[in-house]
Amino acid sequence: MMPHFGRSHYMVMAKLGDELKARGHDVSIFVGEEDAFAFGKPNVKVFETPIIEGKPSVLDHFKSMSSTEQKAFMSQASQVFQHQRDYCDLFLSSEHAQRELQDADIVIGDGLYPCSSLVADKYKIPHVVVTMSPLCTPTFRVFGISSNPVYIPQMMSELTAVKGLANKIKNVGFYFLAVFAMEYFMYPTYGKLKLKHEVTPGKSIRDTLANADLVLMQRDFIMDFAQPIPPYVRDVGNFLYGPAQPLPAELEKFMEESGDDGVILVSFGSIVNTLSDDISVVMNRAFSQVKQRVIWKVDKFKGKLSPNVITQKWLPQNDILGHKKTRLFITHGGANGLAEASYHGVPMICSPFFGDQQDNGRFIKSDGLGEVLSVAKATTDQLVSLINQVIYEERYKKRASHVSRVLKLRPRSPVKEAADLIEYVQAVGNLDHLKPKSMTLPFYELYMLDVLFVLGIVFAVVSYILVAMCRLVCGKIFSRGPKKTKMS
Repeated sequence: MMPHFGRSHYMVMAKLGDELKARGHDVSIFVGEEDAFAFGKPNVKVFETPIIEGKPSVLDHFKSMSSTEQKAFMSQASQVFQHQRDYCDLFLSSEHAQRELQDADIVIGDGLYPCSSLVADKYKIPHVVVTMSPLCTPTFRVFGISSNPVYIPQMMSELTAVKGLANKIKNVGFYFLAVFAMEYFMYPTYGKLKLKHEVTPGKSIRDTLANADLVLMQRDFIMDFAQPIPPYVRDVGNFLYGPAQPLPAELEKFMEESGDDGVILVSFGSIVNTLSDDISVVMNRAFSQVKQRVIWKVDKFKGKLSPNVITQKWLPQNDILGHKKTRLFITHGGANGLAEASYHGVPMICSPFFGDQQDNGRFIKSDGLGEVLSVAKATTDQLVSLINQVIYEERYKKRASHVSRVLKLRPRSPVKEAADLIEYVQAVGNLDHLKPKSMTLPFYELYMLDVLFVLGIVFAVVSYILVAMCRLVCGKIFSRGPKKTKMS
């Protein structure tokens, strides 16, 4: 198993790994040395990722930035992409990892991290990909997930629906920006890795990156924009949500003593765990003006906390969201947190910082599950007003309860369904019969540009002939002139 770097991606793979382990499979989850949070965990294998002096790891890069800078991080996306390339290069260069892979029966990769495609091609083993982001994520295009810009809002477009000519033009623009990024950044970068590590020299990088026998959407379509998907792409739902477990005694006491007003959970994930002093002061002041108690996941807070607020460096997020006293979730918009809150029917306020969080937030707003507000720019009054709006306006809770019911009524739990499908791939092997021919067609054939070109020529020739005939006939008629009569 090859998760993308970062705790949330590891947690998804770890949950799936535990299920496969319980079924009798030998599981290895490869993480780099900088992912210290995974050290000592079941099934984890560590490969060497030496940090070059003066060059911070990607996690250090995230954490060193203030909250405002993280919001603008997309302008520095190339740095993260370069780190992803280096991460894959180190993995493919690790003798320990390569020895393990020689005996592997299947490789499970991350949709945001195409390195597993290189591994599967190199060792000629079945390949399963787990996606954790919206289907409009550009890297998913290699799997035949096109996200038609006519009706699917594109990543970073800030659109919640494609209505009107102006929005269509904007959406198509973002679609082609993603195509540009694939053509001029992703393919060349992984093409160089493919060449360096001698991965199937006879295949193109496009064919290698598209090498997946099964793609598991770790999402439900009630949490994404509905669209057609190829037969080998299956929506199984999020692995991390599930029935809430009992809370530690201290937390349970804090929750129960909140009375009818309940509790607000605040968490911005594992990366954005430290906010600037100015933002923290605004948030703390806002929390002091609401009736609810607040559980705030944060590394440190300078100053005096409001009496109704407690802070923790780590907390059982799914179990708190599933508690009967939880009224609101203030989040950065990470996919796992949104899925857990939706599963338990908790309305949300999203404050996106980077990556797909902006797109997740816009969907939550458009679907009526919550609102979007940047804590980096909000005033105390704005935050208080929005908290009260989402908690006390019944429409948010009503929609959240409906989504919760849909997720809970899935006929099979997501992680068990995913494990079933992985075992199917392992047993059958090649699943090319599930892949549509469209995946191998060039752009001009897929969109019938060649046919349209020929039809255009035919139309032009026929039109020319008809016009020429009309001119000829009209010329004959009018060239005769008036008929002369003979006078006696």
